[in-house]
Amino acid sequence: MSELTLPERSGLQRISQAMAAQDFARAATLAADLVRASPALALAHYMHGAALASSGRLDAAEKALREAIRLDPSLSWAAVRLGMMLVDIGRAAETRAVIAPFADTEPREQGKLHNSQNDCEPRGCGEPAGHHQGRQGRQRDSTDGQHRSDQNINDG
Repeated sequence: MSELTLPERSGLQRISQAMAAQDFARAATLAADLVRASPALALAHYMHGAALASSGRLDAAEKALREAIRLDPSLSWAAVRLGMMLVDIGRAAETRAVIAPFADTEPREQGKLHNSQNDCEPRGCGEPAGHHQGRQGRQRDSTDGQHRSDQNINDG
């Protein structure tokens, strides 16, 4: 992914904040604005799809998630989100095609793992704040921005 511009970073942060507050309609509106401003930014399409899915607008969410994957086929978490949504709406057979491109990929390097809310800001995984609650992972060292490999955490 290329470096984010300041407006893109700011937009993604506002979307994450709205998602964390469970204000999915606002998150979807903010994400739609970001998609219009940065149509080639796969992360904007992903966040738009996530917000739409959370607000129950599944057809539009599917379209946004598929566009995110089209723009950046390496967005495995966008494919997972789309796959889970397809299973939830009774289209499980389609999930295999969505996640198949990732079946033969190597797991992420240990240093690439993340799990704190700060890692999920726009330069991290792009997920809404708090999406890692209850998951095991690595904590980012605030002094140098690197992930600690010696300390597992469980953020809440």
